[in-house]
Amino acid sequence: MILRRQIPPWEISSRNTYRKWKNNKTNGHFKLFLNSFKSFNNCVNTTQITTISEKNCMNELKRGISVNLEEVCIRLQQFSNPVNCGKKNINQLLTQLIIKVDEVISYISLDSLFKFLVSYSKVVNSLVYINNDSHILVKNGFKISNIGLFKKLFNILETEKFEINKHNIIQLIESYVRLCVGYSQDSETFCNIYKTAVNLIVSGKIKISQADFDKLLLLFDRMGLYDRAFIEFYSRVLCKYFDNFTQDQFGNFCRYLSKLPYVQKKPIITHINTLSSNNGRNSSNNGDGFKCVKKLPYSYINRLLNRRNYEYKVKIDYSTSISTDRETEVLKGWDFRNSKFVKFLDKKLPYCLHQFTYYNLIDVAEMYYVYGIKSEILPRFSSEIWKYLYTLKYGYTIKALIVLGNLGLGDGLTYGRLIRNIPSSLAFNWAPELIAEALITCGSLNIQMFNYSCIYISDVSLYNKLSQYLERRVMYFKDPKLICRIFEALTIAKVPQYGLYYQLLTLLESFPNWLHLKHIIQISKSTMLVGMFEKRLFRILISKLDEVKECSVSEIVPIILLSKEIVMDSEDSKNFYAFILRYISGINGHVELELDELMDLLNGLVTIQVKTKDIEQIILKTIRNNNKMVGRLGTDNLLRLIEYMSILGKVESKELLSVITGLVSEDLQKFNESEVSTLIWDLIAIGVELNDETLLKVVKRFNQLRPMNNKTHLLTVVSMLVRMSEMNDKVWKDFLKIVEGYKDFSWSKSQENINIIKSVANTIKDSETFVKQFPYTIDITALYSNIDSINIPKGIKPLNNYEKEENLINKSNDCRNDMALFYYNADENPFILHLNPDGTHEHYFNFYCQTRKKILQNLGWKDTLIFTPNK
Repeated sequence: MILRRQIPPWEISSRNTYRKWKNNKTNGHFKLFLNSFKSFNNCVNTTQITTISEKNCMNELKRGISVNLEEVCIRLQQFSNPVNCGKKNINQLLTQLIIKVDEVISYISLDSLFKFLVSYSKVVNSLVYINNDSHILVKNGFKISNIGLFKKLFNILETEKFEINKHNIIQLIESYVRLCVGYSQDSETFCNIYKTAVNLIVSGKIKISQADFDKLLLLFDRMGLYDRAFIEFYSRVLCKYFDNFTQDQFGNFCRYLSKLPYVQKKPIITHINTLSSNNGRNSSNNGDGFKCVKKLPYSYINRLLNRRNYEYKVKIDYSTSISTDRETEVLKGWDFRNSKFVKFLDKKLPYCLHQFTYYNLIDVAEMYYVYGIKSEILPRFSSEIWKYLYTLKYGYTIKALIVLGNLGLGDGLTYGRLIRNIPSSLAFNWAPELIAEALITCGSLNIQMFNYSCIYISDVSLYNKLSQYLERRVMYFKDPKLICRIFEALTIAKVPQYGLYYQLLTLLESFPNWLHLKHIIQISKSTMLVGMFEKRLFRILISKLDEVKECSVSEIVPIILLSKEIVMDSEDSKNFYAFILRYISGINGHVELELDELMDLLNGLVTIQVKTKDIEQIILKTIRNNNKMVGRLGTDNLLRLIEYMSILGKVESKELLSVITGLVSEDLQKFNESEVSTLIWDLIAIGVELNDETLLKVVKRFNQLRPMNNKTHLLTVVSMLVRMSEMNDKVWKDFLKIVEGYKDFSWSKSQENINIIKSVANTIKDSETFVKQFPYTIDITALYSNIDSINIPKGIKPLNNYEKEENLINKSNDCRNDMALFYYNADENPFILHLNPDGTHEHYFNFYCQTRKKILQNLGWKDTLIFTPNK
């Protein structure tokens, strides 16, 4: 029988705490505590002014202090945070109390001192970060900053050999942890009295009850602490006395272990701290290097300052199971995956798993996933959770989806029923990380549509509701990887969420240091795939110059490729060029690239046709490192490298040119017909002279292979260069004979190009066309007579988008030279942009266009570029 009202133990504890606070919130027994404090204070003052040293008087003073201190302890036990009293006054009162106790410590017995410390720990907010020097990093609520005084009092208990027994050992550990230990502090730094108490439990000299185990585990869980000796001992006790413990205790232990790897060891300073430290006012810097450069809308500030506090709430990262090294680090050498506890669970769970309630089922399954434990029992979790699908509460609808999805358990019907109940659970204020993990799980499972007899969810409604929940809370995220995973999940599901996207942009513009450049690049790649990418995000990317050198080639190249999709103004272009220069100069100075990384970088530069001064040195360094570590470059990589270099233009470094030609000579016999044809053009393009020995060897190899119509047009251009240079070498003569037999159809096989050429020829009266033979040029001398009346066809675009270049028609005073135009594919850019080290840039024609200009000028014609239409 499945009971609908199954309340987890921590929920019962939370309700009791809330009920106590609600009943006492008016005054919180503050007056009673204040009266007892005044009595104790008067007694302390009496001991300070008295000079009587008789034994009877001293005993009387001790009794008076003990009685008043005991009354204070009782009132501290009853004390709760009152609404009508200011926190500052209460804090001062508690501080005075501990100081007064220290002043009369010689009059206080060990039992009274112990009772005081236990009572005092009940009113102190223990959740603060403390480093090893006992310096409080974050002050919060009732936390008293004088931790050194607390340690002094506990050291007195140890020095005076306070008797630890089964009746006070739990209170001793609890009070010490609450007063002297910071959140997630290393247990090895604790005082000796704590270690003594734990050793008494672990050694079996003091036996504690099951309820005491629960108290300590709850305390460790709340404080983010880990004591290997105690936790390992508790796991052995659970296995040894399995029948005496309840399923809730096993569930609590597994839940505690799941959180351990994700406990924060120190506070994270974010944009929320920036606003909080300035009372909601934007500032240029909050003292921690976190800048706010743009004013946020009031609604954003209001949400950030009035958010629910999740500072000490552990957020489990479900992206992957923890590694073995991480497990060893967190558990301090305890091999939990192969421990007796895990083996015992595998042995016992098959016989009792059906008795577990839903929250214990999901928490135990979560532990298996977090530590990457492989077990045959895992499929049972899915089948047992199935019977609770309609009764899940307390966020376990969401958590069940996350755990089952990451474990790869469950089927479509299981996920469908879980998803059906998720929208109704969003009315509660859950931690945003939990909802984000639910969205990521849906995306990773590629959940698009469920349509069963009683369930129907459209393909986008689920993502819309989850994203709408996160829109108002995306500013709360402190883990940048989680934000990247959210957009990756939306990309997998192919569901763009513009509201979430624009919220992110607004925060990035206001807080540039919120996310690292690496994470913004990852988000950009995801948003591009679903059609969400704007100039705002591109400007944010190229503005982060300080973080460029920390990125790898695989992270920077996508930005270079994204620039092709952006229409940049002069300011954007300037920033983008500075971005590229900063990165490439960093590579040249400090980084050694792998060969694949070099190819990716060159591919990116070739895509935008940009060249820098440092790129040749980077290529040279990478080739030498590769040859030193791996061996030869390889023919495929060599050809790709030369091809990229030929597009970027002439190589200025003679050393690099010598290395390239040497590599070509070594691998020459490995090239096939097509590769040899390409290599001739590429070598000439990078600046190899026509009479160079290596180039002549390549041409000779070409003559031997006699390839059929490979790279015909480019080889035709090469043949014109050879004729212009009047090369008399036999190798070149044989090359010319072979190329003359080729038919270049580069401008005639496309019907679109034929129509454009004919339209230009018809428009220009009395002009001659030379389409049937190279250089496939149209004579436009006739334009001199009537330049203004010429109507250029719509398909022809003048070259007016580039700086310092010629117009479509250049009128010359020298009419002896004819004018001509040649065609170029508009999908390609005829210019290479050279970036100078000072940030300036210049445009130059690429090698092909330079060669065409040279040929036309050699024929006595003036050249003019004209584009074919975009396809």
